[in-house]
Amino acid sequence: MIATERDILVRADVSDVWRFVETIGNWANQMPGYMSHDELDRDNSVWTLNVQMGPFSRPVVINVKVNEWVINQAVEFTLKARQEPFHGNGSFHITDSPAGTAVKLKLAAEVTGSMSTVLTAMAHPVLQRVADEFSRNLSKALGGAVATSPSGSERSVDRNSGEVRMWTRIRRWYRSFLQLCGRRA
Repeated sequence: MIATERDILVRADVSDVWRFVETIGNWANQMPGYMSHDELDRDNSVWTLNVQMGPFSRPVVINVKVNEWVINQAVEFTLKARQEPFHGNGSFHITDSPAGTAVKLKLAAEVTGSMSTVLTAMAHPVLQRVADEFSRNLSKALGGAVATSPSGSERSVDRNSGEVRMWTRIRRWYRSFLQLCGRRA
C-alpha cells in the first residue's frame, strides 16, 4: 500500500472547518479531476474523477464510505474503485491552533490484480500529486492557508528526460498489452 500525509493550517476556526468537512460534497469538489459525485446517504457516496496516471487519463468511479465521524475532530473513510483494481482509505484530523485550524490529511491506496507491481509504481506519483492539489484546493476553500507542509512518505517527482522516456515506454507497453487483450488503449 502506498500512503501520504499532508498538513495544512487554515485561517478558519474548527467549527467552520467541521461544517465544511461534514458535507461530503464539499470535499469531493476539491479533488483534482473532479467530475461529479452522488451522495447516497450521510456515509456513502459515489465520486467520478478524471484520473491522470502518467500519460493516461480516464474517468474513474469511486465508492467512498465514511467509517467514522468524530464531531469537530476527525473523519475516517474508505475508497474502492468500481472497475479499476484499487482500493484505499483516508482521513481528516482537525485540531485547534492559535493561528487557525490544523488539518491533517491522510491518503493511502493499494493497487490489486495481475498488473499491480507496474501500476503501483505509476500510482505513487499520482497519489502525491492528488494529495498536493487536494490540500491546496481544500486550503483555498477554507479561507486560505496560514502554512502548508508535506509530511509522511513523500518524494518529489523530477520531470527529467529519463522519467519521460520511462513513461513513454510504459505507455507503449500498456497499449500493446491492451491490444493483445482486445481492449482499446
